[in-house]
Amino acid sequence: MPRGLGGHCAVLVNNTHVLFTGGSGDGNYYDDCYWFDIERSTFSSAGHLRGGPRAYHGCTKLLDGRIMIAAGNVMSNPPFGSPSSSVVILDTSDMSWTDGFELPQKLQALTLVTVSGNVMSLGGSPEALKYVGTVYVLGSHGWNQTTSMKDPRGYFTAFSIPGLE
Repeated sequence: MPRGLGGHCAVLVNNTHVLFTGGSGDGNYYDDCYWFDIERSTFSSAGHLRGGPRAYHGCTKLLDGRIMIAAGNVMSNPPFGSPSSSVVILDTSDMSWTDGFELPQKLQALTLVTVSGNVMSLGGSPEALKYVGTVYVLGSHGWNQTTSMKDPRGYFTAFSIPGLE
């Protein structure tokens, strides 16, 4: 990676590329996006996040191939960030951004995952050291709370395994 980062998000776009978005390091938040070419083991610029610097956000690949980036900590009050509910979607075919339905709650440290075509937001943190177990599923008119995880949590990874969904 061109710089050391934490709090970034990575999503497998296809068999040859991973998209890395945002993150923090050296006391700063970044809006940089990078392609990682798996076959060549090289990074290249993929532009910038819509909405500015963001870290501790969720990302997932949608069924149509677009990439959803949700919530996270945005640099709205330098040098401190604050949780966000915003959702942006990147169409990798032309590198254009659109806004998605905002989450019902401002969160950082959430996990986004697409399972059997359903986009889910899991857990997160609305403020420092406070975690929630809320599960939202994206519907045609926005996010709907479905259930809660047994234990509140943030900063965790979830993924679906094709064929075992």
